[in-house]
Amino acid sequence: MPGTPDSVASFVGSYSAHAWEMLGQLQDALRDRHAAASHRRPAGDPFWESYIRGLFELTRAEHVHNASLVPADDPRELLDVAGGHGAFAMAMCTRFTRLRATVLDLPASVAVGRRIVQEEGFAQRVSFREGDALREPLGERIDVISAFNLLHHLDPQDVRGLLERVRVEPGTEPSRAGAMSAVVYFASSGTRNYSSHELRGWLADAGFARVEVHRAGRSPWRLVYLARA
Repeated sequence: MPGTPDSVASFVGSYSAHAWEMLGQLQDALRDRHAAASHRRPAGDPFWESYIRGLFELTRAEHVHNASLVPADDPRELLDVAGGHGAFAMAMCTRFTRLRATVLDLPASVAVGRRIVQEEGFAQRVSFREGDALREPLGERIDVISAFNLLHHLDPQDVRGLLERVRVEPGTEPSRAGAMSAVVYFASSGTRNYSSHELRGWLADAGFARVEVHRAGRSPWRLVYLARA
């Protein structure tokens, strides 16, 4: 039901058509994985409004729990890398009253995210910065850096590079949910769903310690990684 607090109307409605179109191009991606180009769609493409709002609807309740997991005391600055709709940034601002958050994302995603944050009443505390997280400076004196649903869209060398900047082995049997999401990542970005072993290793290589992995309660196929620099 559109307009209700827990509505997922955009995700199962307008975004669904885009998702089926993307999956319908799986054969092209199998021939050339670089043909997967969902995130290279231009700003103003109707895909972005449906995509970002759909993800906001799907994850906004989860981010309240995700924010509660962050082991920080009175943080003042948050950088949400590829944070799109700003749901995690808003959840963190709700938990920490003196926190200000910046969402770094592609211009097309930022355009939708700004509207969502404005509608939710957080425009004074959550700002947006346009740019590619693989190339843009991340900033200094940041207390918390977050990245949700980003790493699996990147090539392994880009994952390592990004983790270094912020400080299941292939062939193992995946879960059913993992296998299905791997198909989506491949059709969307020509990549795959990386194993927990790989992600833990890349975090360690980048200089992080005390890596914790939490399984989301509402969506048990999602894993939340926490690490300290």
